[in-house]
Formats: sequence, structure tokens, C-alpha cells
Amino acid sequence: MLLYPDSKVYVICAGGVRTDTAELCHRLCSRLIRLGVNAFIVYIPATENFNPDEPVQPAYKYFRVPYTYDVEDNSKNVVIVPETMTSFLYAFNNIRRVAWWLSVDNFFRDTALKTVAQFDKILTSPMPKFFCFQKFDADIEHWTQSEYAKQFLKVNAVPDEKIYPIGDYVSPALIKLHDSVDFDNKKNTVVFNAAADAKFISKLAALVPNANWLAIQDSQAEDAPKLLAEAKIYVDFSDHVSKDMMPRRAAILGCVVITGRRGAASNNVDINIPADFKFGETEDDMPKIADKVKEILEDFQGAYDSQKAFLDKIFNEQEIFNRNVTRTLGLKKKAEIEPAAIFNGLNEMGAAVAEIMLQNEVGLEIAFIVNDNPDNENNSALNITYEKNNVALTLTNGDLLPIVNSDEARFLYNEGRIKKFILLTSDKDDEDFVRTKIKPLEDDIISTEYQ
Repeated sequence: MLLYPDSKVYVICAGGVRTDTAELCHRLCSRLIRLGVNAFIVYIPATENFNPDEPVQPAYKYFRVPYTYDVEDNSKNVVIVPETMTSFLYAFNNIRRVAWWLSVDNFFRDTALKTVAQFDKILTSPMPKFFCFQKFDADIEHWTQSEYAKQFLKVNAVPDEKIYPIGDYVSPALIKLHDSVDFDNKKNTVVFNAAADAKFISKLAALVPNANWLAIQDSQAEDAPKLLAEAKIYVDFSDHVSKDMMPRRAAILGCVVITGRRGAASNNVDINIPADFKFGETEDDMPKIADKVKEILEDFQGAYDSQKAFLDKIFNEQEIFNRNVTRTLGLKKKAEIEPAAIFNGLNEMGAAVAEIMLQNEVGLEIAFIVNDNPDNENNSALNITYEKNNVALTLTNGDLLPIVNSDEARFLYNEGRIKKFILLTSDKDDEDFVRTKIKPLEDDIISTEYQ
């Protein structure tokens, strides 16, 4: 699906919740903006206390992506709809449509729940329309997060040319924690997905009494990284409705992963650990699982090394995701231009440098101004715009340069929205601050000597 220069892309997202799906919606929108696409999040209320005036969850504010409630329904534009919200595929008449399969099982669960919720109104209002692989939906393109979803679409006769593998990736900030894991002081702790059958886990734990078995409900919880970094094993007998984040986060934080064989765990692409680390969830398999747990506790490093292919794949997922999005939308040329941020650039000099670089093809594009001093926003010589809680410097041509603080800059650097940091002076304190606070690679700091 190729975009026009003036195309707009709308990513439908559940509003008011913090989930892996919502995070990926923001991640995709962020990547599209990096590629020069006019992209927006469209929040659909998912909680009773959803505030349309303050819709962005705190966890997603650092992505710095715009949101809107108005979708321009024309054939140049694109709407991307997660699989749990397919009724919105039918809210428009002209826009190009993408069904984004972030899971398989959740599609059926969501459809069933919404159908039941509407059943008592069947005589007074029409039932919502859901995607159901009909011929009149042949124009819809399908993006997949997993091999599991790709196989599901093929079984349902979606042609190959309508299926685009996109993937996803673990937060770069979490990836960086891998180097700080103390492998020599791992505890005999087995962390297990709390979504698994409690009775099954209880019986399994009884067979390995020398291990401490701990449930984890949410791998995004504040204490989750510490828990996983101290444990030796992560066990997941959930449904694996997608290429789940939890096993990948556990692997990054130094856990040997054991899974069942349901859902995305049934193939050797989404969770590509060796076959002898995957088990059925039966009474007959229970002793085998217990023996594997004991084996790992006795030779943890050897077991962890045997899952190196899984770990390597996780490390490469961000690059693969970026490449897939770029290729799917034909945006390669823009991807070659590196976005830069001017550090401490909320001043006349910063504005001037941004203007100069805007007019000259130097392989860099000024994308942000980094400013940690709120008082600088009162500079009367600058045209500063406030819109939807975002602050931006307005250039003479009307372009807006978002103003971010150093914490946001570090996040955006990890996400690839910033590639270079430009220092306007040779002040060593500024350079040291960027190195220690934002932590870019050595070659990603460009020092100038403007005085």
C-alpha cells in the first residue's frame, strides 16, 4: 500500500488503558511520523473514566504522537484497525482499510463479548458489523504481528498479496537492561504467567519444592523487571494469543523460557526456543516439565545459552519492525534522512540553526528541540505554540519543532525518532550531560562551536 505525499494515516487505539496493544499502536504511529507520514492516533473510549480532553496515558506521552477524533474519509488516506476493533473498518466509505492482527484469539473473544452485549437490543438496533472474511472485504489489507496470525489468515483464504508481516518489538529501554543482569547471582526462582491454570501450576510446583514459584500478572508492572532479572526460569502456559511480550521480556532479563504449545507457541517462529522447552499441559507431561525445571536449575547458564537464537531474534526485532513498516508503505527515501535534535536549542541560535538546516540538504532533519528549562518557553523572541499539551517552536515557514525534555529525548532516541544530537556550543558540561543523561552513541553527538 503506497502513500500519497498528502496521505494521512489513522491508527485506531483503545483509549484510557495501558496494554501491549495500545503501546504498539503508539509505537507504529511514532514510526510513521519518523518516516515523514502525517499519522495520528484515534482514541476509542475503552473505560468509563476516559477523558477525551486528556486521552494520552502517562506511559505513552513520551512517544509524542498527535491524536485526533476526526478521520478524513477519502481514498488517499489509510485507517489501521486492531483486530479487536474491526467494527470500525465499516465506519468509513472511501478510506483505505487495514486490519491489524495483533492477536488471533482476542478477535474471537471481542466479537463474542460485543455480540452478547448487543443481544438484548437486537429488536431495537442493528448489530455491529465485524470482519468475517467475506468477498466484499477483499479490498482490506492485513498486517500481522505474528506468524500465528499469518497462518490464521492463510487458513481463512486471505491471499498472500494482502498479508503484510509487520511484527513488533520489546521496549528499547528494557533491552538495555540486559547488560545489567547479574547472571552469577540468579535465584532458584521460577516466575510463571498468572494467566495459566492455577491447579496445574500448583501441582507442578509441588514436584520442584526447592524452587520458589512466583506468579506475574503484568510484565509491565513496576516491580516486574527486578523480579525477572533475579529469577532463573519463566514458565508460560497461557493461551499465547499472539507473539506475546512476556516471554520475550523474561528472556531479555535473563530467564530461561518454558512454554506450552498453544496459540503462537505452537510454531517455531514466534517463540523459537528449542522444542524440548515446549510441553503439553497434561498430567502425563507434568513430570517431564518438572524434570526440565530441575535440569535448568542445575545448569542454568547452559540452558540459557541454548536459547540464544530466541534472544538474538528479540534483539533484532526493532530493526525488522522498522524495515517492514518502511517497505510496506514504500517509504524508503525518507528513512535515509536522519532526524536530529538541537540540545538546549530553545533560543534564537537554535531557531536559526534549525532554519538553516531546513534549507540545506545535509542528510539531517531537525525533528526536536531539547529544553529542560521551562523559563525558556517565555522567550518573546520565539514563536512558541501550545496545542493539546504539546509545546513546539514555530519556524518562519510554519513548520513546528516539538520541544521535549531530556527524559523524552532519551526515549525518542531509543525509539529511533532522534538519531543525532546537535550541541550549539563547545561547552563540556552540555556534552557530559548529554552523554550521561541521554546516553547516545559517541558518533551520535555533533558538537559545533557557535559562539
